[in-house]
Amino acid sequence: MRSLIHLTLVLALSACGDDVGATDPSSTTQAASTGGATGSESGSEGGGTGESPTSADTSTGEGGTGTTGSDPTSGGPGTTGGTSTGGVSGTSGGDTSSGDSTTGATSELVIAVVDAELYADCMPEIEPDPTWGSWYVQFDNTGGAAETAAVLTKASLSLLAADPPVLEEIGAHPGESGPIPAGEQTEQKLEKLKGAAHSACDHCGEFYLLALEYQEGDVIHQVTEEVTISCVF
Repeated sequence: MRSLIHLTLVLALSACGDDVGATDPSSTTQAASTGGATGSESGSEGGGTGESPTSADTSTGEGGTGTTGSDPTSGGPGTTGGTSTGGVSGTSGGDTSSGDSTTGATSELVIAVVDAELYADCMPEIEPDPTWGSWYVQFDNTGGAAETAAVLTKASLSLLAADPPVLEEIGAHPGESGPIPAGEQTEQKLEKLKGAAHSACDHCGEFYLLALEYQEGDVIHQVTEEVTISCVF
């Protein structure tokens, strides 16, 4: 009887040891599944976190470049101001074209110098004023409603290349335009008169500016024309 009790206890203890050491297959499967899901989720979150900064950096870089390149304030107006300032200075400084500018009262009379031909006699014995020649003056009163007239008050030649300009006054004849009828145009030939010393023989073939000043009542007409003085030896 005692042996039977002992055998029963041995069997009971053996059964308890097997329960403790056995592994539940469903528990193992569930743990593996949970771990896999967790790992997958962590990997997914990690991938999203890694890609997001890269995308943000690319977007920010392109945006900055686009803004700088398309800014119309920095590039355009500066160039234009520059194109607009250079053009204005050159025109003002180098304008020596012929024309009639007036001061004083208004006038419909327009005066112009055409076909100027000047020469310099530069033989071994040079006169103080070796220049001679002529030009034509046109008086256009086609826009005027009344007859008018103009008087020559000043004439000069100045070397264009000289800096500063040197004004050499000259004489010319005739000194009066005569009557200029309303609605008509007249033309007059003027000849240069001998005067004081002139620099023509030192600047053969160079450009001079022929400037005439006429007075018409209260109006002053200033007329200019570029001319080359040809030297004769």
